[in-house]
Amino acid sequence: MIAKGGQLAQEEPPALAGATPLLASRQQGSRAAAWPLQDFLEFGALSGSVPCARYHARQILWEWGLARLSESVELVVSELITNAVSASSLCDRALSVRMWLMSDKARVLTLVWDANPDAPLLIKPKSDTETGRGLVLVNAVSAAWDWYPVPGMTGKVVRALVTE
Repeated sequence: MIAKGGQLAQEEPPALAGATPLLASRQQGSRAAAWPLQDFLEFGALSGSVPCARYHARQILWEWGLARLSESVELVVSELITNAVSASSLCDRALSVRMWLMSDKARVLTLVWDANPDAPLLIKPKSDTETGRGLVLVNAVSAAWDWYPVPGMTGKVVRALVTE
C-alpha cells in the first residue's frame, strides 16, 4: 500500500483505517456505519467517463452539504478515473470502472476500482512530459491515498481521502 508521500506502508494509513473497498450493508457496527453518506456509480472504461464522474462528484457533494471540499474531490475523482480508464485499456476486453464516494460529513473518501491488477505508480514526471502527474496531484490534495487488490475479484481499488 502507498501512504501520503508515496511511501510504502504495511498497514492502512491511520487516515484510511476502516474504509471499506466495497459498500457494505449499513448494519450497526459495520465499517460502513463510519461513512453514513455513500454513493456508487459505474462507468464504461471510456475517456468520456472522466467529466461525467467529476460532475457527478460535484453534485453529490453539494447534496451532502460538502461543497467546500468539491474542488479537491473533483480533482481526485478526475485523476483516479483517468488512471482507471487508462489501466482498463490494457485489459483484454472492454470493461467498466467503478467509483464510490463516502463521507462522515467532515471528510470525503473516493474509491475507484478497475480490472487491471497492476499497482498504480507515483512517478516524478519530467517538466516537459504531458502525462504522469495524476497521482502527484492526488498526493498533493489528499490527506492520504493508497491502493489494494480486491480479494475474490480481479483488479484493484485506489482510494484517496480529502479533508479540510
